[in-house]
Amino acid sequence: MEKTVAVVQAPLTFLDKNGAQVSIPPSVFWFEGAELKVDETKPPVSENSWLADWLKYLAKTGVIVAAPPDAQPTRPAMVLQAKNPGSAGNNIEIDITYAEPPTTFTLKVTQTDVYADLTLETLPVVLGTDQKAGTRPGLVRVQGTPTALPKEQTGQLEGADATQRGTWTAAADSGTAFTLEAREPGKEVIKVQISPPKEQTFTLTATWTKSVSGLDASKLETELKQFGYVLTAAKPADGYTLPRGGKFQLKGGVDSTFASLVPAAKPL
Repeated sequence: MEKTVAVVQAPLTFLDKNGAQVSIPPSVFWFEGAELKVDETKPPVSENSWLADWLKYLAKTGVIVAAPPDAQPTRPAMVLQAKNPGSAGNNIEIDITYAEPPTTFTLKVTQTDVYADLTLETLPVVLGTDQKAGTRPGLVRVQGTPTALPKEQTGQLEGADATQRGTWTAAADSGTAFTLEAREPGKEVIKVQISPPKEQTFTLTATWTKSVSGLDASKLETELKQFGYVLTAAKPADGYTLPRGGKFQLKGGVDSTFASLVPAAKPL
């Protein structure tokens, strides 16, 4: 029976007998029909006899599911999943291009969050703050209390190092309007654009993008970690391979569910 890639709806971790946190990679399990199969020869399953039954239980309860049919390739090249659950993961675009000769590829990942018709009152409610999650959390959140309607402008947030969140203060016609901070810490650039205000509302767009060239299958396990600000990646059951070129969108993110994508392997 044909193997079907499995996607997890939450990070799979457990504490070992020494109290250390252990992650379970999706590469050790897959679906055949409606049944979850587990490779009990690979760690950490091979080192913990109870894990196989636990993973199968998670499949029955919907924590582990088969990737959507339109995202299920004949052979998967990799398994991509948004770092955070929710609809913001659906805003992540994957662009795969090949040079000549087509032995390596460039992977460009872009997350674009667009918030239309915001007001000073709804801004912290929708984006969230450090005290309360927003109704549509994404790349940025509000720091402090907004004080004025912003004017049309662009800017960017960049953390000083891996432990710091970037911040940016939007200007009003007179003084400051509000301050944004990155939802996640890291030395990453998030670009922000604010449209011209209209009838006390405005549109805010936040964008994160990164492009890495010269990728081949042997480097993917390491190189895909460069996109860890917005994505996690896992090895399929048959290992990494070169993906098909094109532009693709992560799908399926809502509430506590992670958006995901399983790019198909490049034709030989």
